[in-house]
Order: sequence, then structure tokens, then C-alpha cells
Amino acid sequence: MSNQGNSDPKPYNIVVANKALCCNNATQTPEGGDRQYIDVSGTSGQLNQDFKIEAAGVISFSGWFSVRDFPQNLSGMFVQVRNLSNGKIVATSSVSFSSSEPIGLWKMARADYVPVAAGSYRFEAFIPNPANLDLVSVTYSPSLSVQKSSAAHWDPVSNYKNPKMIPGGIITYSINIEIPPDYDLTSNSLLITDPTPPNLAMIVTDFQDPGSGPVQLDAGKGGVFLTYSGLDSATDGVEFSNNGGLDWSYQPVIGPDGSDPKITAVRVRPQGTMAAGTIATVKMRYVIR
Repeated sequence: MSNQGNSDPKPYNIVVANKALCCNNATQTPEGGDRQYIDVSGTSGQLNQDFKIEAAGVISFSGWFSVRDFPQNLSGMFVQVRNLSNGKIVATSSVSFSSSEPIGLWKMARADYVPVAAGSYRFEAFIPNPANLDLVSVTYSPSLSVQKSSAAHWDPVSNYKNPKMIPGGIITYSINIEIPPDYDLTSNSLLITDPTPPNLAMIVTDFQDPGSGPVQLDAGKGGVFLTYSGLDSATDGVEFSNNGGLDWSYQPVIGPDGSDPKITAVRVRPQGTMAAGTIATVKMRYVIR
């Protein structure tokens, strides 16, 4: 294999197949083949590829496996990425085949959006004999910039004039998401999860206009938008949890002060594509307990 350089900060495929290595290709090519396609037919052992990450970001990697001959009961077929500075595995994924499954069945092992620091890494794939490994893919994307801030909105003493963060007061939390200038964010891929800060209760009445919901999205020039259909909706872009994010089916109840202290986290799913170099801001309010 050849190793694609990564001086370009845009998302790219690190591992690129050398055509000389592609032989005895399967009749049915795995989805997404093309220039990344590599075929290791009837081979056992480990396939390694070293690469460097110049700046912190996220990587996704995958490998398609198939079996050519009996015995079909195979396990331990995996892909993983190792940090070469300390030898630790940063992420791994495996697949297995049972004797009841047909020869030539394709299965994929993959890991998505794994945070990594700048440094040297190794992509590793283990292929028990007899097996094929096809479509080796490792992609890198720079990290998004996320900043969270808070400001007093109202308090029971000063009201809106120079409000203070005192018990009974209301504060506004703002989460800024900035897209690097080198690539657009994949459509509908933005997910913001925010745990309720200590000693606060989320306000679940409308943030601004009637029917707008408790979360406001200022998209700027980014192109994303937020759908809100009600506190009891299971299909809009705002979800709530009362168990620290174990599930997101909780339906908030509006208390006397407009808040619900049982909310332990909120999850926001904007739709659309954020353009390169743009900023979107998510806002919500809390009562200080």
C-alpha cells in the first residue's frame, strides 16, 4: 500500500491501495471500492500501515471482510488503530463468520469519529486464513471548535437591569460551533449533547417566539436549521434525558418557574449542512437553584 500525505487539512483517505496488490478480486465488490480497494486473497496474518496526524482531529476507519473457503467458523477478524508513541490501541472493531453463513458473504468492521491527537499511528488489520480483506479506509478530519459561555439573563432583584447570577435568577448558556475553513460539515451530521450544569434546572418554555421551543439555534451563514414540534415529540431536533443520557425519551414537565429540574441532559440535532468557516450558536436557559 501507499500512504497518502496529510499536509492538506481537508478530510482525506490516509490508506490508498497499490493496484499491484489487487488480485483475485471478488465477483461482488464491496460498497465504496474504487481507488481504496485492496484484496488480500487466501492470506493470513496482519496488515499494517503507518501514518501521521499533523494536528488534533478525528479519524474513521473500516475494512470489509469475506471468506473464500471452508472452514467457515472464523473470529478475530479486526481492524484497529494504534498510537505508536505509547503502543495503545485507540479504537478497534471486529467481525466473525459462522458455519451457517454462505461463502463470499461480506461483513464490515468499522470505527467512526475517533478523537486523536497529533502524532504517529498505525492502521492494523488481522486476517485469519482463509479470508479476504477489501476496502481499507482511514480518513481524517480536523476537529470542530466548540466553545461554551454563560451570561446572566434575569434575577428576582434587578430583573433585566444588570442581572446577577443569584438563586432564582436565569442564565443563558451559549454553545458556539465553528467549522474549520477547509471543509463543509456533512449534512445532518451535527449532534450537540449538553449535560445540565450543577445547581441549575433547564427552562423548557419557549426561548423566544411562541412555539419556538426551549432551544434556540442561530445558524449565521452556516445553513443548518432546527426543527421543534413540542416537548413530547420523538421526531424533532430537541431531545431530553432524565438519566444522564442513557436514553432520550424523557418528556419534560413545565414547573411553576418554567423549568424542569429532572432534566439531566439535552441533545440537539440540527439539520442541513454547515458551510466551511461558519459558526452556529445553540442557546438555552436555566434557573439557578
